[in-house]
Amino acid sequence: MASSRDSTELMIQNVSSCITDVTPLLEDDYLDSESSTYNPIQTALRTSFIVLNSLMVIIGNIFSLTVMRYVDSPRFPPSSKAFLCNVIVWDLAHGIFSILYVPPAALNYWPYGQFLCEASGFVLMFINFCCVNAAILITVDRLLAVLYPLRHPIMISTKRALAIIAIAVLFALSASIATFAVSADVAYSNDTVTCFVQWSRVSPANLFRLIVCIGCLLFLPAVILVGCYTKLYLVARKHAKRLAKLRRNASACGRNPGLTVTNSRALRMCLLITATFCIAWTPYAIVSTLNYVTGEDTHPLVDFITCWLCLCNSWWDVIIYFFMAQEFRKTARKLLCRRRL
Repeated sequence: MASSRDSTELMIQNVSSCITDVTPLLEDDYLDSESSTYNPIQTALRTSFIVLNSLMVIIGNIFSLTVMRYVDSPRFPPSSKAFLCNVIVWDLAHGIFSILYVPPAALNYWPYGQFLCEASGFVLMFINFCCVNAAILITVDRLLAVLYPLRHPIMISTKRALAIIAIAVLFALSASIATFAVSADVAYSNDTVTCFVQWSRVSPANLFRLIVCIGCLLFLPAVILVGCYTKLYLVARKHAKRLAKLRRNASACGRNPGLTVTNSRALRMCLLITATFCIAWTPYAIVSTLNYVTGEDTHPLVDFITCWLCLCNSWWDVIIYFFMAQEFRKTARKLLCRRRL
């Protein structure tokens, strides 16, 4: 009788221990499902925002890529078209990849498992680095086109442009590996609807990851973009003074509108690229740094806006190229008129 009672108690203990062991697995499958801070209306709004944002990025960049195939202008030699297509392709990849986050936004938990969570975080970081590098390359290319208008096609050949793009992609891959190296704490955040490195002070390696991430995503690109814009501004101002002097010295020597308009367009394009880049990435960098320094989480809405504001930059670029590049506009109109016919 005693042995029967002991065996029954042992069986109950084994069953209870099995239930205890299984419970964490079930909780891992539904990350953040119970701790969601979003009500149904907020969930619907943020899901709609992600869907709309992704569609705008995908449709806009597919249209831009189609237009670039037919652009034929001395202002856009093959090397410049390669740099511009590089921007469009990575922006398009950003939009396509963001569709992955629509189900988690609607369900309020990550349904794909921990492995895909870590993999998606790495891929997202890699695409972000590639987008930033592409914006830098096209800005530097526009600067060289203004500084050396005759030598630019020879200086930056198509093969050199492709080699530079390949080096930029390798740099993005290296920076991504450095960010996720040494057992990075990658987890799904229902506030930002992304899987990414958690910027906590628990791991000393997170300081290194944060420096690499912020330095390569914001600080270094911002310095390069601002430097290019400053140089373009000085060149445009110098040309304007020369033209004003020519007009004063000889009334017969009229203004050279081609040079002025070209410099003015390049200046405005560089300014818009720099401004939109800083608007998109600065809030995320500030919030990530504050989370690490203070060890406290910011408001969920702030996390969501700062994170997804970075994606908006992928369709802002389409608007910039459409309104700043006259050749791009003309080609787009021709294609639209041809489709209507």
